[in-house]
Amino acid sequence: MNNEKRLSADAVKIIVGLIILVTGMVLWFVPGADMVIIVWVIGIIMLAYGVIATIVVVRKKDGSKPVLPIVCAVFGALLLVFCTFIGHTVLPFVIGAWMIVMGVLDLLGAQKTEGNLRKILGIASLVLGIIVLICLFAVKDTLATAAIICMLVFGVVAIVDFFAVRKTTK
Repeated sequence: MNNEKRLSADAVKIIVGLIILVTGMVLWFVPGADMVIIVWVIGIIMLAYGVIATIVVVRKKDGSKPVLPIVCAVFGALLLVFCTFIGHTVLPFVIGAWMIVMGVLDLLGAQKTEGNLRKILGIASLVLGIIVLICLFAVKDTLATAAIICMLVFGVVAIVDFFAVRKTTK
């Protein structure tokens, strides 16, 4: 994988890590927070990232098309518009499924490298995904605390992993 694609994948990974960390912090510090608030946080972050990345790509004037940043901005705006529906019906399932897939991919990627950090990230992601999916059908209070802790751990580990990978590729 060339450096440009690696940087793009790392950028997505740190954005996801930040989103999950912020979501975990919101849930930790505002225990009664509704999923709609989480959708708002994610929507604002995605919209801001999309707009900023679009401006950066357009200013480069190297012929690149800002397709992904525009899609990200549009998706962020849609999250803000349909926050209630998404927050109460779609988001919990999507987060759980996404975290399980990310966990499996991280564990598979850790086999190719000697990265213990990547293994921790994969395990944290798997645990978080399973807990989130269980929370869809179980009592929220006990499992929600575990999910919040997993979100915080995953977010921090993803950010640390981003900087560790970046440091080794320089």
